[in-house]
Amino acid sequence: MSRVHVVIAASILMLSVLALSYVAHAQSESATPTAPPLPSATESSLPVHFWITNQALSQTVKAVQITLLLDGQVLFDQSMEVGDQHHVAVVDQTIPNGIHTLTVQVGEPYNLSTDAALDINGEQWIIAAFWLTPQPENVQARLPHITVDAFDTPPAIQ
Repeated sequence: MSRVHVVIAASILMLSVLALSYVAHAQSESATPTAPPLPSATESSLPVHFWITNQALSQTVKAVQITLLLDGQVLFDQSMEVGDQHHVAVVDQTIPNGIHTLTVQVGEPYNLSTDAALDINGEQWIIAAFWLTPQPENVQARLPHITVDAFDTPPAIQ
């Protein structure tokens, strides 16, 4: 065997060993895939914007106490006037994603309360509104009530 043949044979042997070790390494990595770590509550907290408004057109009651609680913690507790009906109090919070309970309470003389389940899975805008409209033809609109609406984009207040 000539010296050239020995060099070629040695080179082929070396390439074969390298190829086999590469294949063995690749198979061992694919046999035990690793999943990314789950995010912690702080890594998955999201911005939530609470807009609170009194939309009661009462001739006798000019303001009502409105309280918002998120999972039992007070977010907002103020007396709110109707104003020009475009008056909105804003509370910005960072909240862990998942299901949360929002409680909205309206004080004297109405003493109303409602709970809403919020599924926080992205930035959200939550509107909590107290309503009382003097419309004799619409009995439902005259009844004092609370609405809670959630939006994925900033809503327009009309």
